[in-house]
Amino acid sequence: LLMLIVCQTAIAQSKTAEEVAAKHVERLNNIVQLTAEQQVQVKTIVLASTKEIKHLKENGQSTPEERRAIKEAERQKIKELLSDEQKAKLRENHLHHNLEGHDTSKVHKRADHQKSEANKNYLYEKRAAFEKKLSAPEKEAIDKARMILPTQLKGKEAHEALSEEQKAVRKEHRKKIHALLKPIVKEHKKELEEIRANLPERPKS
Repeated sequence: LLMLIVCQTAIAQSKTAEEVAAKHVERLNNIVQLTAEQQVQVKTIVLASTKEIKHLKENGQSTPEERRAIKEAERQKIKELLSDEQKAKLRENHLHHNLEGHDTSKVHKRADHQKSEANKNYLYEKRAAFEKKLSAPEKEAIDKARMILPTQLKGKEAHEALSEEQKAVRKEHRKKIHALLKPIVKEHKKELEEIRANLPERPKS
């Protein structure tokens, strides 16, 4: 898990907010055919929210609840820009994917399980090779990060069940982990990007 966090940190630092925003505009435009003015407006909205999330992550202050709130606000702003016809196309696209997912849920679950196992095997192999390249202080830093890594929560309900004190503790732990890993990510960025680029596709469910 920690190895994947390190890889994701490296990729997050290499992928700019502008690239994220441009990709979002491209996907939306393929569905609802945005006007030139709408494309500029959507990019501005996504750019702002992406930068906000990146800023929180860089300071070790990002939580799933905060990210969901930012993305929800982003979606609402974008919807306000769309015409009724475009909104209908968007709903139709979502409905199509939902129905398709329902009809093939068992197939998707099996595929997701296979992808998950492939990810684990790949990361075990790459972690062993990567750790051989680390210096003694870097290994010590990773060991410290492992010690304070918060228990992974599954589902929105699990996050909402946390008390404010528990959320604060988890946020502080993430901040410490970020500080420990940042120098390692910077020093080994190229190797980590290669590992992440070749990672089997992650399950979508």
